[in-house]
Amino acid sequence: MAGKRRGSKDSGNSLGNALTGFILKLLFAVVVIVMVLTFTQCTVKKPQSPSWDTHLSVPLISRVYTMSELINRMNEPGVGFDIDSNVVFSISRDLDTFRLDQQDLSFTGFSYDTTATLGAVTITPPTLAPIVVPVASIGPLAGLSGDIPAIPFSVSNDLPPISSLSSATVASGKVYVVVANNLGIDLSSVSVTLYDVRNAVVIGTQSFFIGLLNGDVDSLMFNLNGQTISDQLRATVDATTSAGTILATGTQEISTGVSFSNPFTVSAATTQVPSLSRSVSQQMALGESTPVYDATLASGTLSLSITNNTPLAATINIILPDLSLGGLPLDFSQNVPANSTVTPTVNLAGYILTPSDLIVPQSIQCTVLVATTGTGSGQVTVDQNQGFHVTAALSGLTVQSVTGVIAPTTVDVTPADQSITVPQGFDSVQLSQATLSLEIINAVDLPGSLSIQIQGNNGKTLNLSGTIAAGSVGSPILTVMTDTTVADFLWPLPSSLSIAGSATFGDSTTTGTLTSADFVHARVRIDAPLDLILHQSTVRPGASKQSLDSNALQNIADHINAAQLIYTLDNHLPIGARFSLYLNGDSATAYTSPDVLIDNLFVNAGTVGGNGTVTAATSTGEQTVLLDSLDIQVLRNPALWIASQIILDSTGGQSVRLTAQDYVGVTGRIEIDYRFDGNF
Repeated sequence: MAGKRRGSKDSGNSLGNALTGFILKLLFAVVVIVMVLTFTQCTVKKPQSPSWDTHLSVPLISRVYTMSELINRMNEPGVGFDIDSNVVFSISRDLDTFRLDQQDLSFTGFSYDTTATLGAVTITPPTLAPIVVPVASIGPLAGLSGDIPAIPFSVSNDLPPISSLSSATVASGKVYVVVANNLGIDLSSVSVTLYDVRNAVVIGTQSFFIGLLNGDVDSLMFNLNGQTISDQLRATVDATTSAGTILATGTQEISTGVSFSNPFTVSAATTQVPSLSRSVSQQMALGESTPVYDATLASGTLSLSITNNTPLAATINIILPDLSLGGLPLDFSQNVPANSTVTPTVNLAGYILTPSDLIVPQSIQCTVLVATTGTGSGQVTVDQNQGFHVTAALSGLTVQSVTGVIAPTTVDVTPADQSITVPQGFDSVQLSQATLSLEIINAVDLPGSLSIQIQGNNGKTLNLSGTIAAGSVGSPILTVMTDTTVADFLWPLPSSLSIAGSATFGDSTTTGTLTSADFVHARVRIDAPLDLILHQSTVRPGASKQSLDSNALQNIADHINAAQLIYTLDNHLPIGARFSLYLNGDSATAYTSPDVLIDNLFVNAGTVGGNGTVTAATSTGEQTVLLDSLDIQVLRNPALWIASQIILDSTGGQSVRLTAQDYVGVTGRIEIDYRFDGNF
């Protein structure tokens, strides 16, 4: 049963422009009638004002609240319609786009440390001119001719100084003392003693096994391995002639010379050193637990420290064949002066790392080539323990892309909080069904998995996880995970959600490519068709304004005989609805302290079909609510604000469905009977 209550003096109703026009016409008619009666009287009588009863209809409200308008007035972006025009409540949150951390696109630094020593240095074998001693200079043989007995003699010759060295400890080498017998007579025995003059040591003594025939040339070998020699050698020949006849040849002499073996190497020497080269290779281990097939480096540095501990200027080449740029392997060349250290660096950005070794732990090769220039005619002091120390460190290695068998890599989803504004009047809604969707756009060339946890401030938690198909930056793949059993999570409706989780890529088995541009974007969405169990809920669509002619209506309000509200309610909702009308002169207090409150205007639910939707609207027809003289005083306000409130009944635990075709409507007017007299 309808009822009315009088509120505070500031509450009011709204009148339309039609009422204003009507009042103006009425006042104009009164003026015309008075003038006619005044000027047409045949006799002079005291004027008397006419009076009569008349009727005024004041339009109050005529509104149809469509479901679209009700939703719009809820001002809740989460409530809308699906493609089938069903009303749905949606919660959507885009998670921050997350990418692989830089550490997931980097290699652990590794280094190479080696020494290339000179070792035994090969020098150019010295060459010396032989010493020729004529027979006349050999005391026992001088002046002899004809038949002579066996005569012993000795010839001692200082060989020419060796110009190519000052001293040398021989690592591997021999010297041959060459004796030529041109004395004109055979020598039955010949022995040679080789003596180092500067070091005052006998290098050795050797003998010819059967002597040396006249006209023959032969040599004796002296092994110099491990011996230290100077640049001044002496050869002493002790010989005995055979008994016989000395032939007069005209060039009777004996010559002594030396010849050094080739190659001739020294372990330490002050000598002329020809150009030489050294090479050493070493493997550098990668610190990755799964094989890398190739990787394009975004950044990285090869830091070198090259120390030349020799007196020889050198060119050092560092070659890493597993690193290439433009199809060419890394080959870095550096000149290093004698007895100095240099520390060059190589920018590795853009290089491609392609390990030739695919077995974990992988390694890459580093080769050091050393080339020295010769000393020419100058001499330097060298030692086989002198050498070149090279340290090669690769650091800061990040990649633009890497192809390989990727170990499991986990990326945390940045926690996100999502506030939910519960639609006005829907705080008591219990959804009978809802679907949680997790949309993942994967631009990573690896399959993976995603695990998301959603916590509501209603004390409930949702967990959703699943696999993600591999994609790429050029062709991202959309994976959708759904859970259709989450209605309980939304009862009661939470006002905030907290979302967290993690994504994992790689399985130590699948080959894929990771790039710095790879990303994963995820969206969490909850869609709930308003197929709902509704508890009693209140919707306040707001207030509308009617401008009034307050002076005219004030007079009318003083002469009212009777007044009543005539209203009609139409309902195309699957639930009953109760209306209240608030009439007030101030919009700010229309709901809180109205001048007039007319409530409990009830309309039954529409006719509901088998699928839970309304098939036909229900109407109350015209209904009447009596108004008293105090109620009518609301018309004295210069503006009338008319607000409405709709209370949706409970569904009694049964599920109903709201669609875009649903609506509720209300029309209302105030009918006034009043007396028109001369004082009006």
